[in-house]
Amino acid sequence: TMLDRALIARERELFRELEELRFPDLARLTRDARMLEVLHQAGKIAPLKTAVLLTGEVGVGKRAVAEAIHRASPRAGRALAYVDCAAPNGQVECDLFGKCKEERPEVQRLGRLTLAQQGTVYLDEIGGLDAGLQARIVRLLEDGTIERAGSGRQICVDVRVIASSRC
Repeated sequence: TMLDRALIARERELFRELEELRFPDLARLTRDARMLEVLHQAGKIAPLKTAVLLTGEVGVGKRAVAEAIHRASPRAGRALAYVDCAAPNGQVECDLFGKCKEERPEVQRLGRLTLAQQGTVYLDEIGGLDAGLQARIVRLLEDGTIERAGSGRQICVDVRVIASSRC
């Protein structure tokens, strides 16, 4: 049908554009025209330093898109850390920021924001964070600093934040 021919033509056009953007690996993820559109946009934003918010229903492929953005970015050779923000907030805080034992400040647990230095951190279901943790993420986005629980000092980190939400 005419619609099928139009969809096939658009798919070919998207594949060509992804090749031109030098992100041919993104095109290998799917044959779905709508997902190809999303990956095309991902290919365009991958080289940028900006934070990214991915929205959509559960199971639509937000994590796959986050991984594609990371792989196509200048940070591809560095870590991609995953944080489940739907976990209990105390666990998420420790996973993200790390922790210093108050009685022994020399004993530290590094968080994923530190371990992913010069890489990417994927915050899955960021809407699950309480207001305090969201404020700390905003501070990270604004000035690139975090504070490990119990340390009382600011630490500079260089990470790209990709977050997702069902909203």
